[in-house]
Amino acid sequence: PETTGTFATENSLGMRNLVINGNMQIAQRATSATVTAQGYYTVDRWRQQLAGGGTYTQAQTALTSSNAPFADGFSQSIKYDCTTTYTGVDSFVAHRQIIEGQNLQQLAYGTSSAKSLTLSFWVKSNVTGTAIANLYSVDSNKQIGKTYTIDVANTWEYKTVTFAGDTSSSFDNDNAASLYVNFVMSVGTNYTSGTLQSTWTNFVNADFASGQTIDISASTSNEISFTGVQLEAGTTATPFENLQYGTQLALCQRYYYKWNTASSNNWVAWAMAANTTNMYGYVTFPTTMRSNPSSIEYSGLGWWVGGAVTVFSAVAIAESGTDSCTMNFTSTGLTAEKMYAVLPNGSTNYIAFVSEL
Repeated sequence: PETTGTFATENSLGMRNLVINGNMQIAQRATSATVTAQGYYTVDRWRQQLAGGGTYTQAQTALTSSNAPFADGFSQSIKYDCTTTYTGVDSFVAHRQIIEGQNLQQLAYGTSSAKSLTLSFWVKSNVTGTAIANLYSVDSNKQIGKTYTIDVANTWEYKTVTFAGDTSSSFDNDNAASLYVNFVMSVGTNYTSGTLQSTWTNFVNADFASGQTIDISASTSNEISFTGVQLEAGTTATPFENLQYGTQLALCQRYYYKWNTASSNNWVAWAMAANTTNMYGYVTFPTTMRSNPSSIEYSGLGWWVGGAVTVFSAVAIAESGTDSCTMNFTSTGLTAEKMYAVLPNGSTNYIAFVSEL
């Protein structure tokens, strides 16, 4: 068991949770979405892995006093609801967070001092049985898995599993993907026909989720929800680390920054027209992003002139950095060397910068 001294050594007094947005509180993209392919859809930092087939509705769902996690301070969860079934041998559906290597150096992997990791979380499903929580190291191509059980249908349950440290392989000290935290929801026999590895072992598909009996993809009546996810050094789960909203939002914005268009008067930038079709504007990010944004997402941005908004035909990154970027806004009827205000054409329109792992 953990002693006070061991806990103090392995866990700092703050920022001990390696998972970002484990309480599912930040959802910059949307609060609900239809999922037909793997990717990020609603709750920040949580990626839905989806291979083989099937579709889902994914949603940030409010908790109330009738939900057990509410008493522990959780107000939101993420819910996956199967809308199209799929039970093929190649099925692979998981709730995943990806962690960059420089956030894992304190674990001392690759040395004799490699620390154990304890994963704690709340889960609820209408399906009972055995499920797999799995860690995968991108840098060493190794995996380790543990089982947990959903004992009672449609009831929030608190679970903890502990993974041994890896003394032979380290995480790269950089801003790239190093560790996948996987909650398996559905898998075919391609991923269950082997043996679940309880120590760090070279990745083999068949070993990934051996022992999994829960299959959320088997019926459109099936669903599963998570909240309160914490991954920390040591062998004992500690109370969930609640961060201030602004702190957690900034951690999420390192990977995805959505410019808030709650008000149509919330301008994005001033831009200078280079010619009659292109103008360039400078956008500053609220926090340093993980890397230069690789792409943008946008809807309904326009420029203001003569008391009206004209929507752009294209928006692209011209030059990119981790703290700011220059945008190229394409339209018609511009006047060269004239300044224009860039703003949304309605309160639901937006622009977002993507630097996800």
